[in-house]
Amino acid sequence: MFRTHVGAVMTPQSRELAELKASILTQQQELAHVSTQLQELKALVVTQQQVLMFLGKELDTTQPASMTTVASASAKRARVVRAKPGAKERKPPQKGSSKPSLNF
Repeated sequence: MFRTHVGAVMTPQSRELAELKASILTQQQELAHVSTQLQELKALVVTQQQVLMFLGKELDTTQPASMTTVASASAKRARVVRAKPGAKERKPPQKGSSKPSLNF
């Protein structure tokens, strides 16, 4: 048997009970700390949502003018310059005889 600091005898069951109470107290303190952290995170999420909503509204108000400019610039870059049909197939005129010569 164990003696406490006040001189009372501590049985194994009472020692186990004291350990359980200490464990519960520690868990309660940890729970309070985690709850505080959770509240801070919730506040941070709310703030981030507000910032995102503000930026989204700002983007909506500036987007129509800038999108028109971007769209026209994109369209200009996307145009393919095409050669006239058959332009690549034509051979440049040969100087001299227009008929090939057959030299044996």
